[in-house]
Amino acid sequence: WKIWRGEQFRRRVWRIVHELSHPDPAKRQGHVHTTGRWFPGSIRAHARYMAETTETKVPGERLFQQAEYSWRPYLPMVDDILSLCHSRFAGKTVKIFSSEGVFSIRGPSALQDRFMIWWETTMNYRHLVNRRNVDVADVASGHERSFAQILTEDFNFEIGFEPHRYEYNGRFYQVLDPEIAPLLVPAVKNQMEWRPLT
Repeated sequence: WKIWRGEQFRRRVWRIVHELSHPDPAKRQGHVHTTGRWFPGSIRAHARYMAETTETKVPGERLFQQAEYSWRPYLPMVDDILSLCHSRFAGKTVKIFSSEGVFSIRGPSALQDRFMIWWETTMNYRHLVNRRNVDVADVASGHERSFAQILTEDFNFEIGFEPHRYEYNGRFYQVLDPEIAPLLVPAVKNQMEWRPLT
């Protein structure tokens, strides 16, 4: 086993494309503008701290969602999708742990399929980030698809979500916050039973 603490960064094609298509003289000097996040592990737990309250010019940063008081760490980031295209994750399941539960995602094993997903994600990085940050009310009303739906319908990823379990009065229950449930469809396959601890 190998444990990585914090976020890992490496040169990313999507970031190079973004920088070439968005020249700006106000960029920070002495800072590398061609790197992005890279997640090398198959078991991940994204940090809950620090998120932007206002979206900046560079896509892909954690964006605070006022209605949920978080940046949705229970959903994979677009950089998670890009990392699944690497040969080490070919056909393998990656699990993302959060306080809401465990999100599992598995991509294709064929090289051609992984390359096509990598290309589509790289060329449409900002669009996918916007889809991930879509308002939960728009998803609940049916006006927008959830990011989880896009992963399954457009990219053919196999996904799942397992809420945490707890024991109460001799029985086990799974708790899923109804406010975020629309964002996890179709990963949530069965009706979760809600039972308060008190």
